[in-house]
Parts: sequence; C-alpha cells; structure tokens
Amino acid sequence: MAAEIQQLSDLITTSVSALLRECEDCNTPFPDPNQPLTPESEAFRASQVVIDATNVIAVSALQLASRVLPPHMSLMNIVSGHYKSAALNTALEFNVTEILREAGPQVFSIGDSAKFSSQLLENLKDPITGRSHEPNHAPFNRAFGVDIPVWPWFETQEQTYRRRRFAIAMHGIAQMQPSDLLDDVLDWKAFPRGSIVVDVGGGIGTSSLAVVKKNNHLNFVIQDSPMICTEATAYWSKNLKQILHDWSDPYCTRFLTELRAAATPKTKLILVDSIIAYACRDPTIESGLNSGYKEAPAPLIPNYGAANVMPYLVDLAVRDLKSGFLAYNNHRVVQLMVWANAQERTIGHLDTLLRNTGWRIVSTKRRSPPGNFYEPVVAVPI
Repeated sequence: MAAEIQQLSDLITTSVSALLRECEDCNTPFPDPNQPLTPESEAFRASQVVIDATNVIAVSALQLASRVLPPHMSLMNIVSGHYKSAALNTALEFNVTEILREAGPQVFSIGDSAKFSSQLLENLKDPITGRSHEPNHAPFNRAFGVDIPVWPWFETQEQTYRRRRFAIAMHGIAQMQPSDLLDDVLDWKAFPRGSIVVDVGGGIGTSSLAVVKKNNHLNFVIQDSPMICTEATAYWSKNLKQILHDWSDPYCTRFLTELRAAATPKTKLILVDSIIAYACRDPTIESGLNSGYKEAPAPLIPNYGAANVMPYLVDLAVRDLKSGFLAYNNHRVVQLMVWANAQERTIGHLDTLLRNTGWRIVSTKRRSPPGNFYEPVVAVPI
C-alpha cells in the first residue's frame, strides 16, 4: 500500500511537469480558474501530451484520494451525488455564478442558505416555502406530500420501518464520533457531586453515557420525545448522545432563550455540532472563536474540499438537537434543510445566534477533517 501511494504521487508530479512544459512549449498558457472559459483558454487540450498527462493526473489523484481518505468518507463522496446534482441545479437556476462574478474575488460568503435535494429548487421558488423557517415547509414535505415536520412523521405507525432504519443510520453516525469527544470540553471532575447535566434532545443518551462512565458523581437527565425516552431506558439498562442543526434560526432562538432563562450564573452550555468552514479564507481565523482550527495550505481550498465533505452533506440534511450540561449535542444525518428546513452554521453565525439569546462563547474544540464531524462549543450566560 505504501509503495502504491508513493507511485501515485510520483505519477502526479511527473505528469504535472509534462503538462506545464507542453503548455509552455506550445505557448498555450494553462487556464486561470478565475477567468471565464473560452475556446482560447482550452486550446492547450489539443495536444496529445496534455491529454495523456491530464488523464494520468486525474485518475491518479482520484485513486490516491480513495486510498488515503477514511473509508466512510470515500463512500459518502460516492453516495452523495444526488445532493451535488440538486445543488448545481439550484445554483444554475438562481444565477449564483453571475452573482459571485459581479461581487468580485473578495466576496466572503453568500450565506448559509441553499440546501438541496430533489425538491429543493421547487421549494425555494415557491413564494410560501421559499423564505419560510417552518419545519413543515421543507423539501421533504413537498416530496412526501405531508404537512407535519419530519420528526413527528417518523413517529407515526406507518413509518415504523423508516424509523428503525433511521435509528440504524444514527447508530452508524455515532460510531464516527470520538469516544472522548466531550472528555476535555469541561473539567467534569470539578463539578460537585450531584450536579445536574441536562441532555436536551439527547436521543437515547449515547453522548451522556460516555461522560457518565468516567464521572458517576454527576446526575444526568436525558430529554427527548416519549418514544425515544422509552428506547433510552432500555439502552441505559444495558449500557450504564445531539439539536440546533435540526431547526431554523427562529426556532433555535426559542430553545436558546428558554435555556438561558433556566440557566444559573454557573451554567455551561455545550453545543456539539458540525461547524461549517468557509470555502474562502476566513478573516476570523485568528479569533478565539476558531481555537484549534487550521485552514488548508495554499493553493488548496481553505476548507479542504472533498476531504471535508461530511459537514456540507449534513448541511443538506437534518439536525438532531442533543446536549450535555444544558448542552446541544447534534447528530447529522443526510438531509438537513431537505428534511427539516434547517441548517448547519459557521462559527460566526453560531456566535451571533448565541449572543442574541444571552449566551457568549468561551471556548471551542475545533479539529481538522476528518475529525471535525463534531466540534464542541462552550458558552456561558452573558
């Protein structure tokens, strides 16, 4: 395997050199990706040397990526094609390319808005659902012809099979979470015996279980729907875990405001979510909000591109408000806005949401991909 990786790297290096040398010899510059596509910019591709080098570079790079990426990320890159197609279709229909071109090379972000799947474009064009924050105005509702949010829908008798399949998917997602994810987010040992940890929307309590095993002096309360709590009872009896991303900003504001009202001056709010990185350079990278986060070195895309695909796929999916110590511990599945009309958030977006509801971020635990699927954020009352 090591020899194969080195061989692939050597093929890319020699082929890039051959491609650039041929472009120089033929006086056909390699195209600038920031410039429009024209027949002149593509003239270099007529050379057989360039054709051969391009093929070797492309297949070697793809094969190298498949060898070095974790298997689950390689698989997600394959099975997520329908999201990418929906995103491309929406970008074309809403003239995103022209908007970005008019904004110029210094444009920072077009916002955390478009989330896509098969019904996404139609949903965004609809004057009723296009700007709605309601969870029953998601593309999911249009696709299935129902008028209730996805979570109550899952709990109906008719969706027993889908609910079980979803639970299996959630179990798989849980296995991608480091077992020590919350260990050093807070000094759990410092809390007095009997301190209460509330896992809001905690599912069956997977994340809380990992903490309680090492901190049995704490009292844990798992909050979720009655059906989930029944399953949690069985789970905890055998064994001695995530919601903000499941909801749009108006709903998250309600949750966070309620939690702020219930908080004491010593309360710690932990949000375990995927923090969406910008595809461009982030001017807040040196701020305290980004502790531990490193952008990819130039000329790579700052967010690590395809090696960091998971948070963006989840942003096209659902969210699962879970928490620990008045904490949100969020699972992501496969269709955030598509299923629940919700979204993942950048660190700046999250900071604004928290400040507007009476919270202040005091620390983050950001990671480089692929370990950035969950990135705990600790906030305290303002």
